[in-house]
Amino acid sequence: MSEPTNFTKEEVLPIFTSATPTDPAALEWAPIAGIFRGTARLRMHMTPGNLSEELLDAIRHTRYPDVDVPEVLGLRRVLEAACARAGVALRLDPGPRDLQTGFVGFFQPFLVRWPFARAKLTLTIAPGEIQWNLSDARKEKGPDAERLDIAKRELLEGTRAWIRNGNR
Repeated sequence: MSEPTNFTKEEVLPIFTSATPTDPAALEWAPIAGIFRGTARLRMHMTPGNLSEELLDAIRHTRYPDVDVPEVLGLRRVLEAACARAGVALRLDPGPRDLQTGFVGFFQPFLVRWPFARAKLTLTIAPGEIQWNLSDARKEKGPDAERLDIAKRELLEGTRAWIRNGNR
């Protein structure tokens, strides 16, 4: 296996930051058009002011290191609280550590297994933003499907609070 390629801070900042911070009040689940039909996404912009040094270090490599950066830890707490309030079980599986083929700079620290039929939730760190991606939530319903809307609402509200607290 080849060694990871390191990039300088100056090379990474323009790609992985946005000039516009996210307004928590404007954050909503939005459908993704095209081939991602049935997928909804929450997008939170990263700016140089709210990007942790740990996340900056992590995205300066061509492999996502096995580290728990503040943004990921904070959003994991948001997810766990949302699931507890919705009364649904949660299982986290490690995400792929390598870059996804064809998607340079997209990292998924973990994959979420929910008890909803076919619904998948992923946390993705992408150029300029962090995303919650919920896919296949409108398909065949599972035994706890009525709790999906509660979990989505709680995840939205928790993410808004996370942004107001400076992405921590």
